[in-house]
Amino acid sequence: MSDHTDKTSLPDITPVTFWSEGGIKAGLDLPFDPDWFAADSAKYNHELARFCSQFALLGYGLMVIPPDGSDIPLQPEGALADLGFEDIVAVRNTEVDQVKYYIARRKISIDGKEYDLVSAGFIGSFRGQWYTNFDPGRGNVHKGFADAADFAYAGLHDYLEKAGLDRSATKFVITGHSRGGVTANFVAARLIREERYATADNIFAYTFAAPNGTRLDERKAPVYERIFNIVNDEDFVTKVGLRQIRDQSAFSREILLKGIQKNTLPRTGDLSCDPRRKVHAVQIRFKDFG
Repeated sequence: MSDHTDKTSLPDITPVTFWSEGGIKAGLDLPFDPDWFAADSAKYNHELARFCSQFALLGYGLMVIPPDGSDIPLQPEGALADLGFEDIVAVRNTEVDQVKYYIARRKISIDGKEYDLVSAGFIGSFRGQWYTNFDPGRGNVHKGFADAADFAYAGLHDYLEKAGLDRSATKFVITGHSRGGVTANFVAARLIREERYATADNIFAYTFAAPNGTRLDERKAPVYERIFNIVNDEDFVTKVGLRQIRDQSAFSREILLKGIQKNTLPRTGDLSCDPRRKVHAVQIRFKDFG
């Protein structure tokens, strides 16, 4: 079984184009290594976290429908297909109490055994969905986020039932950002709790900037420490809330990106700042925090 901290073992790199106009293209190089999924999912894998962060970003392509005749590839479908994923489902049309998401799967081989790897990603708030972010309800679970997660899980359930995958040969990689991050958190927690479609050690979950969503005591159970919630400790979205939800947290182990704004980025009011410096600074900090 591979050592996932071994920097000498390099993953395959797939170039992906996510924007194209007038012959000018923009893209990124996506690494992918099936060996990331050989270890127990409770072991943090920084390269897998970076991969998930890229798909948490590419998922925002779900907000975009290119005009007729455009050569802009749909995302994240284009990136998923380039990486060998098939049976891709992208949910773009959603209501205020739902969330946009994608699901796809591909075959991977680990130690001579073939697995189905199911990838699911969820994005942040779209238009009126912001209203339900501020609807905590009166129970121990944030109502607005729970509604979004129920919608997403129902779609995932239908997908998996139709696919008829072998539970003993199925792995998941779950990701999401902001509202999509807490959705990913809830969905991964349910998959882990029920172990209906895969065993807990085969459910890999990395969320980003997920707001707090539950007061349930079980959120602190060790089994959920295989869900990694990566946050910037200066991001107010992951901290503030109505009085009813301030003592909530998430089903996850939290990993902090410390001091980005204070120590690395120029002040917001500095109009001479090159935006590329900000992007580069964030990339460096994210690369080094593990």
